[in-house]
Amino acid sequence: MEVRLSAEGKVRLPNWRRVTMLHKAVQNFRKAPRTPWLRRGRLLSLALLAMTSLLLTVLMAQSDFPQPRGPKLSKIETVEQLLPYARYYIQAPADKSELNPSLGAKAGDKLLLIVDSSIDSFVVEALRRATLEIGAEFTAILLNTFAQEEDPIKMQVKDDPHDLFPDWIWKAMENSTIVALGFPVGAHSLTRETRNWFRDHKIKQNGFQYYTRHQLAMSPLSYPEELYDAINVKVWKEIYGSKQIRVTDPYGTDLTVELDDGYWDRARKDRSPNKPPPPEEPIHAGHIQVSPMLSTKWANTHGILAAVSMHADAIPLTKATVEKGKVVKIEGEGPLADYGRYQISKFSDLRFPVSLGPGMTYIAEITIGTNPKV
Repeated sequence: MEVRLSAEGKVRLPNWRRVTMLHKAVQNFRKAPRTPWLRRGRLLSLALLAMTSLLLTVLMAQSDFPQPRGPKLSKIETVEQLLPYARYYIQAPADKSELNPSLGAKAGDKLLLIVDSSIDSFVVEALRRATLEIGAEFTAILLNTFAQEEDPIKMQVKDDPHDLFPDWIWKAMENSTIVALGFPVGAHSLTRETRNWFRDHKIKQNGFQYYTRHQLAMSPLSYPEELYDAINVKVWKEIYGSKQIRVTDPYGTDLTVELDDGYWDRARKDRSPNKPPPPEEPIHAGHIQVSPMLSTKWANTHGILAAVSMHADAIPLTKATVEKGKVVKIEGEGPLADYGRYQISKFSDLRFPVSLGPGMTYIAEITIGTNPKV
């Protein structure tokens, strides 16, 4: 028996009338006259296929989750099919969006791509061609190992960015005008010191996240900019100025965040201290968020946060209990649940810099993605 939860949290069961009809069909098949083994095997296969299809249809019809709406993937068989997306990534103005990165390369630039060696060769070749087309130089470094510093805490608190790479990679970056960094650091592990290094050396740096040919072809690069901007503005208008935000989903999430009167001005200044964006401009377009830690009412954050996927893959259902702005309990199986429980037990009595209190499991942000292709 399969039990499903509705969006309201109520228990729903499949339509048992249809399931009973399916059961009777199986019984009637079993009572059918015997046939030669080969023919009966074929009939059995066809019957099982039909019954499986019917059962899936019944269960999907009873589900509260929206049906998949993703377009059919085109089969990428040539580098030429990737060139339009590679050209956009290489040539579009840089820093337009954190979730829609581009490099803004021009003739004479020296582009360095640093990625994991698992990257699809089609992707590298498409980027190389798109770079050479505009009269720029292209170099790729494919790494087979991790950063020299693997401890996630040390990566954040160490002042020397050279702990990330061996010296020969830093020399390669010094000889470049643009660095596309896809490995081993990302938006959450690129420290202030590392960003300052690129700024001081007058090197443009942006992320790279398209490791397979289909990731590049199905990336937000192909989503209309005007529509993308309109979605961001609409979502921002809906949440800007809110004093309380409640997040729910069919998996069991029910999380409430309270924001004080000065939160939104504080959030804009946190985004850009020297020149805060105007109220009508979305903060983190494509990744619109609230940060409970910036609210004086952060301790009122409470509820359940459920997850079935992370940035790279699906995970077993994992639930985190949040009390007074902090995750205090994690239920579930798998690496995420195990690591979360480890954090709670190992660091619950330690006080970290700029932390709100002992421990390291405070809710830092709640985000809604606004690009349908992310």
